[in-house]
Amino acid sequence: MTTATDRKPQSSGSHTTPAVQPPINLNNWIEENRHLFKPPVSNRYLYDGRDFFVMVIKGPNARNDFHLVDSEEYFYQLKGDIK
Repeated sequence: MTTATDRKPQSSGSHTTPAVQPPINLNNWIEENRHLFKPPVSNRYLYDGRDFFVMVIKGPNARNDFHLVDSEEYFYQLKGDIK
């Protein structure tokens, strides 16, 4: 079964820019894009590159499925507690 987390949504980044991009204020980006986080998945790609991607996920989100990604994953929580 394919879930929303198995499919890559439209990229909000660019594959053609070889230079290092300027820093992003993550809290400002979240506020400016808050209206785009729609249930049930509530995620947006901040960057979608060839070798890695950065995804912002808005919670809370109760799920009983999982996703398979063939790479390492780094998790950084800005607010709340994991329950």
